[in-house]
Amino acid sequence: MTIAGSCAGDVVSGRVVVRAPRGTPFTLRLLRQATAHSSWVAAGKSRQFRSSGKKQALRFRFDVSAFDAYAYRLRLTRAQRRVYSSTMLATACAPGRQVPESPLSILLPLSLLATSGLLLVRRRRPV
Repeated sequence: MTIAGSCAGDVVSGRVVVRAPRGTPFTLRLLRQATAHSSWVAAGKSRQFRSSGKKQALRFRFDVSAFDAYAYRLRLTRAQRRVYSSTMLATACAPGRQVPESPLSILLPLSLLATSGLLLVRRRRPV
């Protein structure tokens, strides 16, 4: 059992690879941590699946936009065995709070077009 997760925007996604006898139940659960020193708690998001008897890779996505967490982690459970993903800090998930500025390469041509348009309109006006 292996689990790999990543965070981008408001989505924790990744891939689980399992190999077990056919019909073995697995539970993938999203855990969250409120602060750096608090304990891990279930976030209320999970997926359940059964193995096909072969090695299989499954993709998953969890929407975390409703949570205000410090970090996230995934737990894959099969019977009594548990595997955890690496910790994903919430600051790496969500975009920054600043609005990005328009690049100069867009603003300069637009300002030149606007200025030349105003000059043309002004010349065509009868005096």
